[in-house]
Amino acid sequence: MELFLSYSRRDSAIGERLRTDLEASGHHVWIDTDDIRGGEQWRASIAMGIAKADRVLLLVSPNSMQSQNVAREISVADDHGKPILPIVIEPSEIPAEFQYLLSGVQELRFEGRPYESTLTELLEDLGGPAAITNEAPVPVWEPARRQPTRRRFLKPALFLIAASGLAAIGLSQFDGAGPSEGPTEPTTRATPQQTLAPTTLHLLGGSAWLAGVEFSPHEAAYDPASEEVIVDYQVDVRQTETRTWFELYPSMSIQLADDRVLTAWRDSGEVPGLGTASLEMTYCCTPAGSDLSSATFVFGRPTEQRWTLPMKVDGTGTGPVPIHLDTTGRVEADGMYFDITDIDLVPWACVKASDGGAALRGMTVFGPVSDDRFTVMLTGTLGANASVPSSGGAADSVSLTQPNGNQSASVGSYTLYGANESATQVPFCFLVDAPGTGSYRLNWSTPYGGTDAFDFTIE
Repeated sequence: MELFLSYSRRDSAIGERLRTDLEASGHHVWIDTDDIRGGEQWRASIAMGIAKADRVLLLVSPNSMQSQNVAREISVADDHGKPILPIVIEPSEIPAEFQYLLSGVQELRFEGRPYESTLTELLEDLGGPAAITNEAPVPVWEPARRQPTRRRFLKPALFLIAASGLAAIGLSQFDGAGPSEGPTEPTTRATPQQTLAPTTLHLLGGSAWLAGVEFSPHEAAYDPASEEVIVDYQVDVRQTETRTWFELYPSMSIQLADDRVLTAWRDSGEVPGLGTASLEMTYCCTPAGSDLSSATFVFGRPTEQRWTLPMKVDGTGTGPVPIHLDTTGRVEADGMYFDITDIDLVPWACVKASDGGAALRGMTVFGPVSDDRFTVMLTGTLGANASVPSSGGAADSVSLTQPNGNQSASVGSYTLYGANESATQVPFCFLVDAPGTGSYRLNWSTPYGGTDAFDFTIE
């Protein structure tokens, strides 16, 4: 049978053991530890794995119930009509998203029971062998015991999985060393022969910039079982559209003291634009014995404007700083005008500016920019008064003269469809040459031949 195992990477020790036992019994188990080939876009690969599966196994724990990626996987499984079997490995609150998707689904409880007998029940349910034998020593898994220091994206829990005798779960309860018959809660346990190092926690501080987002890390958890580093960030987003973070993965990394690089490959989900929110980012893969206390966050690739930030409580980031001007101004011709309310010089690219008519609102998505460029962004109110020559007019005949004399065209096209229309927070973006400081001139023209200009200086 083709199986898809949905789990939190913080529960990877349990997931790996279960995968090994299921495959030993003849099943094929899709698990994202090693089933995503190099170069594949991981979201598409996961969706394909779910589509091919005969059944989806969900490892229920506090970690998985707080995972946006697990929530997406179960939602995709539901969309494909795949049977879902929740396997409870640790008592957990069930968020509203999961409650809806798992309504009426019978669960299988692993927690508080001997592993081998419960596995036998699972195999019988899947139509596999009635029992398997594992001779190898079983590692003890110790889950991280830390309270989240940030707001989670999931909705409040609606109910609690409950059972008598619930206990904190670990692979020591799955070790198979207890009797196969008798009490479900053994009074003695075998001494473990191998122990996995527990998750280590690093408290962080400071901030750094990338593509319109200020990242302020709170803490990093290193899981030696999955060789991953999971970083909790507070983010201040300076755009007005929701960003899918995997677009920024190539520009986010952790550099170790020996120059090895950990790459970002998974996040906790989209973050609403224009404001602060929380984000969890996963980096892979961390060599055993790595010293994260001497590592450095790097935001931006070698050919891009980049920031670096030591992974310390008192870390101080270095890199090009956004410059904001309080200067205001106005350009107007042929009844069309642009009232400037903000001017910014930023070390990223303005990669999209939306179109619109009477309901136009400025919407800008930023991206990494090459290390020899910056962006000048003028934000304000775009409008047409009663004297506009006709019922329509394009406001895209705009350019910016740089300090070195070069001309930059605006990114985006803005159109007003009638007199007495206006739109606020409209951004006109211009890619300019580094270093970006000096005297500029905004050149304003209309389709009707009128022109105006506005001069300003960035120091």
